[in-house]
Amino acid sequence: MNGYLVAAAFSAGVKLTAGAMLILFAEKRHKRAALYWGLGWFLYAYAIVGDIGKNPTWRAVSLGLFASSLLYGTYRFIEGYTPAVRDRQLVPWIPAIMAFYMWAVVLAWGRCTGDAVVTGLAGLFMSLSGWIIYRLREITGTGARNLGITLIVYGLHQMDYPFLRPVEWFAPFGFWLGFLLTLLSAFFMVELVMVRGFELKKPEKRPSVQPGVHIIEPKEIPGTVEGLRDYPVLAFVRNLDAPGEWKAYRITNVGGENSIGPTGLPQILELAVSYLNSAREITPVVFLEGVEYLRLYNDFRGLAKFLSMLKDYVSVKGGALYIVLERGAWNERDFNIIQRLLL
Repeated sequence: MNGYLVAAAFSAGVKLTAGAMLILFAEKRHKRAALYWGLGWFLYAYAIVGDIGKNPTWRAVSLGLFASSLLYGTYRFIEGYTPAVRDRQLVPWIPAIMAFYMWAVVLAWGRCTGDAVVTGLAGLFMSLSGWIIYRLREITGTGARNLGITLIVYGLHQMDYPFLRPVEWFAPFGFWLGFLLTLLSAFFMVELVMVRGFELKKPEKRPSVQPGVHIIEPKEIPGTVEGLRDYPVLAFVRNLDAPGEWKAYRITNVGGENSIGPTGLPQILELAVSYLNSAREITPVVFLEGVEYLRLYNDFRGLAKFLSMLKDYVSVKGGALYIVLERGAWNERDFNIIQRLLL
């Protein structure tokens, strides 16, 4: 059997499997973006018809539909990360980029075919999606970084279609490179979507939660904890034994279940955003203890940026953020900077 046909069929199977998994996770994880990504992979699977039938138009249309679904899903994905991603200003430059791209195609071929234009445009949108996702790497860590880089490279690979695909030596290499990028992007996309959300229930007794940032001292911890004991608080703690109703993660270098290392600021942000997006029927409350411990393992600028971003996310969702700070552990300058950023 022709090895190319087997590989092409396997590639279509990967796309269909990824699509099915993403649509399933869209329901289970309440992530609308995964639905559009999944539909995109289903549409892209039909590119095999164009590959087998040597019909570049069919392949280009399939790729174009995938790129549109990918970009739309990407914008839905970043809705929960709005304070960190402001790349919409790139969109007006797309026509100019495409004009230069088509000019380059004409110089290379002496003409500009429809399938080349569609393929190049689709590749551009794929790379744009990758760049937007890559910008989330400070929050979601390696998940967004890996998927972003893969999609950027995948998009650039699609844009080389008019220039390198007719070259005899490049055709097999280009096919296997595309196959590898399909595997990687499908894997990283499913991995990113699989981040578990939070199942939050309304408490029987709802305490009065005041939205905004609350900086408290260690001596105020017992009273604050008692007032929120039966509330589904998301807590990141160093020494505190959190109540059973809290979703608590211990900040420690030792490791273990529900633990986060002191350098895991992106992981804390990712969990906080997931929790905030899951809090549809309650006022979300985030509790952070151990900032001084985090200061030992992170430079002050990085820590200040982290606290500012955490505040922005909580504020956008109308939630409450409790931060425990021991004033005597900070010099006056650093403490005043943190106060200005948070209050």
